[in-house]
Amino acid sequence: MPHQQDQNHLSISPSATQMALSRRRRKFRVPNLSWSLAAIGLVTAIIISGVILRIWIFHWSTPIHYTPDMRNIWDWGSFTVKNTKHNWIRTLNRPGVTDMTLPVFLHRLADVYRRSRALPGSPAGYQLDYPTWRIAVAGIWVWMERSLHAYATVWRPRYMIPLLWLNTAMELCGCIGIFLLVRHWVVRQTRPPPARRKIRNFILHRSPDLADTEIQPGAVRSGFWKPWMAGVLAASLFWFNPNVIQSAHTWVQYDVWVIPFYIVGLYLASVDLFFLAGVVIAVGSLLKGQELFCAAMFIFWPIFEGLFLRAWEYIVGLVVAAGLCNSIWLFAGPADWYYLAGVLIAGLTGTAWIIVHHHMRWFYAILFFLPAIPLALWPWWNHTAHGPSWMALVLLAWLLAGPWLFRPRRAWFFVAISAAMAMAVLAISMPAHWLWLKTGFLFGASVRHTNMLSLPNADGLGLILQDNFHWGLTEKVFTLRWPVVYTVNMRLLLVAIVVCTELVCAWAAARHHRRNNPRFLLAMVTPWITVFAFAPCMFERYLLWGSAMLASVAVAFDAGLVLLGLLLSVLSVLMTLTVQLGFNHFRPHWLALIRSAEPGMAYAVVLAALICLYCSLRSGRNIPYDEPAKHASEVPSCRYIS
Repeated sequence: MPHQQDQNHLSISPSATQMALSRRRRKFRVPNLSWSLAAIGLVTAIIISGVILRIWIFHWSTPIHYTPDMRNIWDWGSFTVKNTKHNWIRTLNRPGVTDMTLPVFLHRLADVYRRSRALPGSPAGYQLDYPTWRIAVAGIWVWMERSLHAYATVWRPRYMIPLLWLNTAMELCGCIGIFLLVRHWVVRQTRPPPARRKIRNFILHRSPDLADTEIQPGAVRSGFWKPWMAGVLAASLFWFNPNVIQSAHTWVQYDVWVIPFYIVGLYLASVDLFFLAGVVIAVGSLLKGQELFCAAMFIFWPIFEGLFLRAWEYIVGLVVAAGLCNSIWLFAGPADWYYLAGVLIAGLTGTAWIIVHHHMRWFYAILFFLPAIPLALWPWWNHTAHGPSWMALVLLAWLLAGPWLFRPRRAWFFVAISAAMAMAVLAISMPAHWLWLKTGFLFGASVRHTNMLSLPNADGLGLILQDNFHWGLTEKVFTLRWPVVYTVNMRLLLVAIVVCTELVCAWAAARHHRRNNPRFLLAMVTPWITVFAFAPCMFERYLLWGSAMLASVAVAFDAGLVLLGLLLSVLSVLMTLTVQLGFNHFRPHWLALIRSAEPGMAYAVVLAALICLYCSLRSGRNIPYDEPAKHASEVPSCRYIS
């Protein structure tokens, strides 16, 4: 084998080496200065015009704002910063927050879910269903407004300005994420697929097949400006998407917060940063719990592709970020913080051993691993923990044996896994508070939140079954008799359909990712459309996520799907606009036409979801990695052995 490699290296002529160097120089060439300045001016003009358009739209649409959602977030923000217990109406109307400091605010923020459960009624007639960071944003906003305006006791439209700028910042972050994502896949589709080790080759310790790892010197390379133009076009379609502007600045809701976190997580996963992708998705879910609708795609897709370590990295990042970000609501006292700090110290000593153990004898490991024993077991020694002791023993075994499994460049992952296991021990064995989970996440997914199969303007499969076939949310559909007798109602059936579509999309995403096909983006975005089309208890606003992302990322692979995404965006605007106009008692003549089309538009949405599902499974066009062999006589083929 070494002799064969020497022959392959000797077979490369000097002309082939010179051509390879020239291609490398062309790859890193400096773009033209005038074109660069024109591109910067174009991007700046797009951003400024989008901001001006949003300011004008907000003021123009003042008569049709959906004020219950605005008043709801104001009331719950006031409830957070005020020390309300029973006389919450009198306390909310008390001017100013002169007694508010940062420690007091954090204490009241940590106690907000317990206090909300003790209320005889709720502000604005709603029960609190905000996740942790969203209620924190509401509290900070009201704290800031009441500090500036001492008598800001009742909601006013002008108080919405900070949240409108926050929505604009989120939309701008989504534009940046879409630009990076589309540019990455436009460049990536011109590269040959990486070599994959087959199972039989892995067992027999063979190298990958040479026919699969052949490097073609005439591979197609995209121009310098093509990926940039595609990225700018995709970001512009999102920036000026009517559905995005209507949701964030006309309805004034916060559904747009879901998109930037999912897009940035998808970009990080595309460049193999799965741990950071898990962190981003966890933070997004704390702002909008609906972020978790398609969070499992980042687990299913790597598993179907055989990248089990990548899926594990994502799960660890998700658990660590969720635990740390929810710590003030989850941890019951200082003992939890001490235990987490002790486990991190033990993990850092294990990391030090991972780095230096190649230069030291094995028996020196006692000096590194000895602190892990008291740090992992002290809650059971002083009877602070009340859970099963086997969890502490599992964590201790990991702290002692885990460092032997890692190389120095992966030492950080050992600390991350240790922190995730410490979070699990804290949640199960130590005293912990769970009202934030029941209120902010589980309540929104329960039947008590809405007992209808679909809301009247949410045009999906649920509305068709509800209006045309008179099915109910908990109505029995059929009974399973194997392996146990179980009654399947309509809610469970629709949820099962959604899970199946996500599994199919994850399999398609793994297939496209393995081939460097940009239809991978379609497979990762389609679940957002199928969730709205097939899931029960959907709101009309939820079509925003799939339609806006589809209209943007489809620039990388299919113009027809861009048009389909824009069509879904228009349908979503019509659904939400119908609710806004009806609430504000506006009755234009065309509103009757929209209402008469329901549930007819639901058939169009379901058909669009099926089209996206079919296009996700298609292979698409074949990328011609081999150009016509006009230079075949000049450049010999080069092979390498991994």
